[in-house]
Amino acid sequence: MSVPKRRESFAIVRPVRLTLVLCALLASCSSVGWAKTLTKNPPFIDLQKAQITETFFDGPTFVAGIVKKVEYTGKQSQKNATVRTDFEIEIQIEVLRHYCGAEVDGDPMSIKSVWYRPSKFLIDGVPSKPEPGQRIFYLASKKGYLTQAGAWMDGRIAPASDAELDRYDRIFQIMACEDGDLAVAQLRAGCFAADAQYASWCLNALVESHRVADHVRPEFHKRIRQAMKWEEVLDLSWRVVQNVRTPYDAYENADRKLTTLRLGDAEMQIRHHCHMRRLAEIAAVGDSDPLEKEIDDELRYLIRVAYPQMPAPMRIEAIQELTRIARPGGSAVFRSSALYSAPYLWVSPYEAELRSAILAFYQKLAPIDLYCRYAYFRGLRSVMQTDSVHSKKLCREGLSLFELAVITPNERNAQTAASELTYYCKHCRERKIEWEALLKFTEEMRDATSSAAARAHLSKSLKSWGVEEKRLDES
Repeated sequence: MSVPKRRESFAIVRPVRLTLVLCALLASCSSVGWAKTLTKNPPFIDLQKAQITETFFDGPTFVAGIVKKVEYTGKQSQKNATVRTDFEIEIQIEVLRHYCGAEVDGDPMSIKSVWYRPSKFLIDGVPSKPEPGQRIFYLASKKGYLTQAGAWMDGRIAPASDAELDRYDRIFQIMACEDGDLAVAQLRAGCFAADAQYASWCLNALVESHRVADHVRPEFHKRIRQAMKWEEVLDLSWRVVQNVRTPYDAYENADRKLTTLRLGDAEMQIRHHCHMRRLAEIAAVGDSDPLEKEIDDELRYLIRVAYPQMPAPMRIEAIQELTRIARPGGSAVFRSSALYSAPYLWVSPYEAELRSAILAFYQKLAPIDLYCRYAYFRGLRSVMQTDSVHSKKLCREGLSLFELAVITPNERNAQTAASELTYYCKHCRERKIEWEALLKFTEEMRDATSSAAARAHLSKSLKSWGVEEKRLDES
């Protein structure tokens, strides 16, 4: 593992131990609120991936530098170019940082072939193209250098922001640190940083130092393992989850560590309390938040992954908080995720109280507004199908909600409800669940709806199930 360095004058100076520890602690405490330093641009390297640290030791070449020259080869992935078209270029880079991999001979670094896509080459969220003077990252596989050609091939590039450059500087300096105690001190502090990618990597590095097999463990992991016990790593994971300032992505990363453990009742209650606090904070977030995607990812994680493993009473409490998130007037993105995700909480069809709570969730939100109608009816249909498979009966509560929507004067709601109702009908028909009763109900909905589109959709489905046209015209 090479120490990151500037090609000209950059050198890592290791001051006294106390100074470095204090710097790490100050960096971790500098944030106010949730992950305000994060940008919308995706990270060049996803540091939340498992075993990403081992990948750095496995031979890829990773550098940051200034673009000196760009030439288009004329090759592109589509004849008519768009921001989603891939373009091949030759590029030369003045290397500022060499993070890992083969040493770069010559200056500038010559890359004969690399492809980029404007929609992924983002500068401040705007699709762009490589130009001389820009600072970029370049990552190539261990076989990326062609000796005969004296140049690099393939790999990928992306703009290098100040924040991301600082992130990789910190990470590779920690990996190069030969003092295990000092590295652990910086990793512990980094777990509470505002940068979710950096915070996640710090915790992952500590966890993986105890889980990577001895015969493949890099020296970095060996030093960490010797300096910090597994029990201390688990305690740190709990502290990250309980910290109110933990960024969204870093929270999920830490909680996933806890899902691998056999938790007692008290520990499960602590985890539930933390999740409920996060859900309450999501419910209070306004529309068009700059961290909307990160918030939505956490919401989906909590409801679809974290809570299904927890006891039914805790899931019922989560549904109550989910109702606040899905209420009219809130973020349409979060509302849709809540409506789509609620069925995940009904893990076992034998949980009668949970069944009632989930159906009540959809009942309280009826009639649904246009923005979330797809999520509402698809989520409701999913619950109804689970219920019918278990009970071998029709879900009457759900059918009442579909009836309310199909006969509503709202054209688009009626049409969407009719479409989802036919999917439920197909589900029950295949399993022979009270088919004649459901067929009659569907005919009644066709005759009662004032929506021409809903009526046409139901009529078409009824005909495919053997109902003659003359029967459709009966009053």
